[in-house]
Amino acid sequence: MRYFKAKKVVTEHTTLSFNSTNQEDKIVHYDEIDGVEFLGVESADVEGLLAKQPAEIEAVEITFAEAKPTLDNCRLMKDYNEIIDKKVAEKYSIPKEIGLLKLIKTDPVRVVYQQYVDSCKAEVRPMKLEKGLVE
Repeated sequence: MRYFKAKKVVTEHTTLSFNSTNQEDKIVHYDEIDGVEFLGVESADVEGLLAKQPAEIEAVEITFAEAKPTLDNCRLMKDYNEIIDKKVAEKYSIPKEIGLLKLIKTDPVRVVYQQYVDSCKAEVRPMKLEKGLVE
């Protein structure tokens, strides 16, 4: 996944934004902040796709590190984290979790809890990876 930011330009008659007409290109819209869209792009020809973007949107590639704060706070990441939370809640109530977190990290009961949380995260990680939310 490669990451981009681009302005979303809205005029009276049209909206210009980062897009593709190729069905095989994968574009993930993470967030829009102050008129700037943050996107992940998978394409056989990213440079060609970038060259086809309207100059007005000022599309530029950014690094994963530059995109990470936006990725960590975007709706998609929150949705995946909610899946993890719900899976953990199926087994542990919030009061139970609070109690477990007060135990020392090496306590066998807390270790079992942490292993379960880690397994829930591991189930969701491939989905996050597919969407470019994590490396």
